[in-house]
Amino acid sequence: YNQDMAISRWQKVLKTACQMSSCVWAARIFYYADAWHMTDAWRLGAAARRALSSRLEDDAVWKWLNAALSSGRTHSRRWDGQRWHVFPCPDGLSAFLVAQDEMSPPQKQVWRLAAHTYQAAAQDAALAGRFLHLPETASWGLLEPRYVDRALSQLLSALMDVLNAEGGWLGDLSRNVLHLRALSLPDFVQDTFVLQEADLQFLLNGGQALTCAAARVAETGLPVDGKKVLLLPLFAGRRPLALLAFWRDTPFAVTEQAFLDSVVPYLVLVVESLLTLDELSGHTQRLGLLNDFMRTVSLAVSLDESVARVFALLKRTFGTPLIALALFSADGTVLRLYRYMRNKVHVSNEEAAASHLAERILTGKALRQDSISRNSKWPRIHSEARSRLWVPLRQRGAVIGAIILENALPDAFSEMDENLLAVIASHLSGMVAYGRLLEDAESYARTMSWLHSVVQRVIGLTNLNDVAQITADLLAQTFDYDLVCVTLQSEDAAHDPRMAHGRAAPSLPASVWDADLSASGLRREVWQRGERRLENNLPAWQDEASFDWQPRAELCVPVILDERVVGLLDIQSGQQNTFSRNDVLVMEALASVLGGVVALAWQYQRLRQTVSALQETKQELQARIQAQQAAENKLLQAAKLAAVGEMAAGVAHELNNPLTTVIGFTELTLENDALPESVHADLDMVLQEARRARGVVRRLLDFSRQTEPVYVRSDLNEVIDETLALMAHLLKMHGIYLLLEKGVDLLWVRMDRNRMKQVFLNLFHNAVNAMPGGGQLAVRTRVAVQDGRHWALVEISDTGEGIPSDLLERIFEPFFTTRADRGGTGLGLSVTYGIVADHQGKIEVQSVLGEGTTFTIWLPFDVEEGALTD
Repeated sequence: YNQDMAISRWQKVLKTACQMSSCVWAARIFYYADAWHMTDAWRLGAAARRALSSRLEDDAVWKWLNAALSSGRTHSRRWDGQRWHVFPCPDGLSAFLVAQDEMSPPQKQVWRLAAHTYQAAAQDAALAGRFLHLPETASWGLLEPRYVDRALSQLLSALMDVLNAEGGWLGDLSRNVLHLRALSLPDFVQDTFVLQEADLQFLLNGGQALTCAAARVAETGLPVDGKKVLLLPLFAGRRPLALLAFWRDTPFAVTEQAFLDSVVPYLVLVVESLLTLDELSGHTQRLGLLNDFMRTVSLAVSLDESVARVFALLKRTFGTPLIALALFSADGTVLRLYRYMRNKVHVSNEEAAASHLAERILTGKALRQDSISRNSKWPRIHSEARSRLWVPLRQRGAVIGAIILENALPDAFSEMDENLLAVIASHLSGMVAYGRLLEDAESYARTMSWLHSVVQRVIGLTNLNDVAQITADLLAQTFDYDLVCVTLQSEDAAHDPRMAHGRAAPSLPASVWDADLSASGLRREVWQRGERRLENNLPAWQDEASFDWQPRAELCVPVILDERVVGLLDIQSGQQNTFSRNDVLVMEALASVLGGVVALAWQYQRLRQTVSALQETKQELQARIQAQQAAENKLLQAAKLAAVGEMAAGVAHELNNPLTTVIGFTELTLENDALPESVHADLDMVLQEARRARGVVRRLLDFSRQTEPVYVRSDLNEVIDETLALMAHLLKMHGIYLLLEKGVDLLWVRMDRNRMKQVFLNLFHNAVNAMPGGGQLAVRTRVAVQDGRHWALVEISDTGEGIPSDLLERIFEPFFTTRADRGGTGLGLSVTYGIVADHQGKIEVQSVLGEGTTFTIWLPFDVEEGALTD
């Protein structure tokens, strides 16, 4: 290299290293002819350079620099009000001289790596170009952060070409976490792997190149795409720095492994330089984000909004979503925890005195843990956290909270991260103080505006229910209350204890209203004494599973009119220490407004009393008209039945004698054994049809005959059993399954047993006819109470054809039938209706076309008279 090119490159080294380490100035010096000379400098003007050259001639400085050069170690000392650091180069003749008050280990490492990297590249630039496929004059691009990713990829590509490998990857190691920085498989998306101890030991294998089967590497989860794999670990001293892997289908030769072992020192130097510069570049970018942080905080209009923006910046800066901010209340009794979960900020409160987290925060200590153990004294905010960074927030010397970063990977935070977070925490403390003042001012303004809107909405309303509900809704919408109850009393509450309720629970299920909120001891005490009560630390109920809602903080304020309690304002929260002095002022002001609204509503109610009386009279007249119409309908039905009865009696008498004659002579004829078989069959049919006709006539007579029924106390289940015994053969023949459910506590009923059997037989026959292809007949008995009276219920259900809805109102009319083509007479249900009515009962029907029909018979009985006796 010529001298001009060398000076230009020294200028680039100094510039890059100063930017990475945030130094005041830096210079390259060398020892020649028993004196120190400066070849190049950065951030030093012409006058400062002349002053530094003169200072190098000072005897004390000369001896100090010589001692550093002789030892080959970094020395630091304060000169001319600044702390100077000298970093000797491996050539034993030159060094870097840097000015910086305090230098962290990573910052010092920048200058050490710069000296060693430049020296190695200067000695064998051709070797660097061979591996990186770069011209010799461009090899110094490695020292620029923007080339890091490209350089690592080129380094991997160069080694793959030398080894004739089909693929490979390069990853940096941090304890047992491998992060792939270069990979020849474009479709492979995973870049971070947490290795088991056994797998890590296998991959490192003593620090030398190792050829192994691809299947063994695949067991670790790392990507391979060949049969043979060549592993090359890189160590910085004793610390594992990086790991390279190459694969192909053919085995790797011993000479190829030996070649890799021979270039390991250079590879370690290049990779360590690149990784260090990459880390420092990232840190520099994070420092640049401080401007964004300050601008973001200054634009926030509330503390909660500021926290949300800060969390977004922290997530982008530190690359982790596991973020939390803990803040103490102004009086130090409550700890509010902000957590970043599922891209949203969630807030929870806890009592500081009982909080393990608050106890640790109050120690005021910063904490950085690379690996979190299960028995750690510091509480874990997120269960998946493996490492964390914890920095306290201070204001005027007092701890007001802490900012906590956690990561799902171990060893995720560096010392530079801790320093950066400390700077952010100092600004954040001021933001918190400003946010609290802003929140107090906004809260007062919001309260005044809200009270104005309430007055506008409720003034003039006369319905106390509307007033209560509107007030509750506005409270729930404006303030962060979990449960709001507004109760207002009517003027005539002494005689009519009805109350107007307004309830709102924006974050709770509707089932919370099932509880008797009026039974609360706090509400009852406030109603009796007329004094407000605030409880910010209510204990949790022991049997939590039996309650839908457990308030942990409650504020109850009375509404007073003329020294009389006429209502309550009750607000509740599921977290302790929720309500502030501002909440008390809001509730008391609102209670005063509602007192005037209640007075106006009472006056309006007195004016409406006359209107209410007239409306009640109107409703009474309407009820009487409806009752009269119902009575007329019953009389009309009775008249129909009476007319049918008279007609049935006449028809029955006219038909009964001829039918008796036909039946008698037919039976006599059938006794003749000499009759031909065909004639005998025809006469059987005549006899059968004549008897059926006589049955119809008898039912007509039963329908029309005014006989005296015989009522006795009977077991309804027994009557049904006897009736079903008559139907057993018919049910079996038609393939009908009987489901019988008898009530065990069914009491005895006064009835005419024979007539009730006729009722059940009619209904059973109808069910059988409705199921020509078979089905299920269900008979159920039980006791029911309706209108304060006890009834015995019989439900008879079938799964048959059903009855069209337009015909349900006519089925009890005489001679109405849907089975006229199958011999139906239409008298069975009419007779059934009359018998049930004679027993002071009623019969109901429900039917769905195509699904079935259910008849329900209600028979009344007196509990004492119907009780079973031994």
